Amino acid sequence: MTPAIAPCRSPLAHTNGFTPRAGFRPFNPADAESTLGARFRETALRRGNAIALVDGGARISYADLLLRAETIAATLRSRWGGAGGIVGICLPSGLPTIEAMLGALAGGFGYFCADPSLPTAQIAGLLEAAAPLTVLGDAPADGKARGVRAADTRGPGGTAAMYATSGSTGEPKIVALPHRAVLFDIGRQTNDLCLGPDDRFDSLFSSAFSASLATVFGALLNGAELHHHDPRHQLTGLFDWLAERRITISTMTVSMLRHICMARRSRPGCPSLRLLSVSGEALKAGDVEMFRSVFGASCVLQNAMASTETRTYAQYFVPGRGPVENPVPIGWPVAGKAVTVMDETGAPVPEGGEGEIVVRSRYIATSYANDPRRTAEKFQIQPDGTIRYRTGDRGRLRADGSLVFLGRTDSQVKVRGHRVELGAIAQAIESHPAVRNAVVVRREDAGGHGRLVAYVAPREDTDLTEGHLRGFLRERLPAYAVPAAFVFLPELP
Repeated sequence: MTPAIAPCRSPLAHTNGFTPRAGFRPFNPADAESTLGARFRETALRRGNAIALVDGGARISYADLLLRAETIAATLRSRWGGAGGIVGICLPSGLPTIEAMLGALAGGFGYFCADPSLPTAQIAGLLEAAAPLTVLGDAPADGKARGVRAADTRGPGGTAAMYATSGSTGEPKIVALPHRAVLFDIGRQTNDLCLGPDDRFDSLFSSAFSASLATVFGALLNGAELHHHDPRHQLTGLFDWLAERRITISTMTVSMLRHICMARRSRPGCPSLRLLSVSGEALKAGDVEMFRSVFGASCVLQNAMASTETRTYAQYFVPGRGPVENPVPIGWPVAGKAVTVMDETGAPVPEGGEGEIVVRSRYIATSYANDPRRTAEKFQIQPDGTIRYRTGDRGRLRADGSLVFLGRTDSQVKVRGHRVELGAIAQAIESHPAVRNAVVVRREDAGGHGRLVAYVAPREDTDLTEGHLRGFLRERLPAYAVPAAFVFLPELP
């Protein structure tokens, strides 16, 4: 007998053609009134000897992963008790970070992941903003923020995870996601995609990137296999890796999709892959053409729109054949998320009008951690208990209820799926003693690939070179935020 899908499913999700398979466990909204630690434990006890995580040559069962998590949890509780709080994690992505995340959650704590490849000064700034009790892994020496219990991490409304976003190139913004927001997003995804224990997920994102939530917990809360791969070091072989691992659910940035399609153009393959979900950048009609030539009709392409604060709030399943709009639509609001487009006064715009995309839901972030001013600017609690969040994305709501993305209302842009603020990068350049002023812009090449270009006016009587400035920025910015090109001018126009 085919398992039924719970009522909590997004509009038009059926257009992907997916139906429940053996082992499918439908999600109900009541399932979100729990914690990530409790839900993982239920899955691990049920799946036991089944493989949970594959990282390189390591194949870790659910029972083993639960044991590792509970060992870490016991250590944390022995030092910090049972009152909760945030645990910082600064470890390589894959098994070390995932078992630390699960260990924090099993102990009643939340977690914050810092990417160990970032400059030391930036890691220190992020950890100070997140204010963890302690840090697992290699991190800058403890600062004034350690030992602070700033976050309530217990119960469905407690903070499960914190992620740095956009301001990470300047002053950090740390998004606090409650358990119910993450659980609902994974549950809605489960119903929309009919996820089950026979699926194999790839894990391509850094654990410090909130997009990793959908892959890590999409797999581990459905009893599926999670396969870790670091595309920063092995992007060339990503297509072959997907085929060899028989991945069924892949999530990547549009830039990654373009890279593997250009490398494998007109060489269809990867028959196990049933869904490829992209986000982070505008998906173009040319990208869809390349996708179809490489992955064939058996794989569904999903264009998703999300932010760290809201998780996925709109999705579009691209038709398997025929022409598509350019850029590809971001689609319809998902279950549990009400989306409106508002003008500068906060009033809804008329049908077809343009404005800021605003998301209202019970299942989104609640605040920016330890930052009441920014929280008040962006998050508004509504009379019915839902939260309204101003995304900063510009859009148009069409007559059929679908959304068209029109860019940003501020200087924030997407580069290879990462949110960066152009003003913050320019500020970092201007902190160099030989720079008078600077402007950073995002340019697109003929192939539609975005890159950052910095226009720099050096101070007089200085001998500033691109190599020197690039090295200076690498110590202060993540690699994706360092401009791809520098143009030196006597004066900025």
